[in-house]
Amino acid sequence: MENKQKQSEENSEKSQENDDELDITSENFNPLKALYSDQMKLPVKNVRRLDNLAVFLSRLKNAENKIDSELTQQPTTSKKAAPKTETEQDEKYHVTQAGRKFLKEQAPIHRGKKSKFTRDLFSKMENSKGPLALLQKFVSNNRKVKVYVRKEHGIRGYIIGQLAFFDKHYNLALIDCTETWKRRKYKFSDSNISFPNPPQDCTKFLASMGIEVPQITVKSLNRKYVECTRKLNQMMIRGEDVVLISEFIEDQKVR
Repeated sequence: MENKQKQSEENSEKSQENDDELDITSENFNPLKALYSDQMKLPVKNVRRLDNLAVFLSRLKNAENKIDSELTQQPTTSKKAAPKTETEQDEKYHVTQAGRKFLKEQAPIHRGKKSKFTRDLFSKMENSKGPLALLQKFVSNNRKVKVYVRKEHGIRGYIIGQLAFFDKHYNLALIDCTETWKRRKYKFSDSNISFPNPPQDCTKFLASMGIEVPQITVKSLNRKYVECTRKLNQMMIRGEDVVLISEFIEDQKVR
């Protein structure tokens, strides 16, 4: 009986020593024995196992910026993906009112009510910016403008009138216009064109059709050039012929 008690006491002492050597928090902790022992108990459940010491040191440096749950998280070895929730499926698919299911790329586009055609000249004029905004001020204030137009090799003349409409290509519509241009006198012209029939006056023929030809006043400037002036109720100027647009002040001298 005494031998059995001694053996049991010795076994209990050995188990206590083993427990102390395998306990991380004790002073008698034996790391070599802990590596080869099957009775080693870790203080944290489901701890992630590392392959070598270098991985442990790298994770130890980053442990300050990570949460404990991330450090103890076990890697998933199964190839099966986690089941998607209903919210993820709703985000992936588009379900119509009739119950049909489409992908987001295949879903019909809802355009709403068909709006009227609003791309007109008036809205473009009101929303114009830059130099075109200055033309809009001339239109809204009923100011007259002076438009210089070009010919093939220079300036042909200028037109003074009230600006009514314009667009982004500088096509202009004027009312109450006065056109002034300069030309050479016929005696000093270089053209030697001979017409088989002399020119005829078509004013009566045009008047019978309801077309009034504006009268042109001719003023001699020098020995070679004359200045022609005519008045028109309306005029359309193409943007490719426009050289300069400026505000016309009646007090200034027209050159």
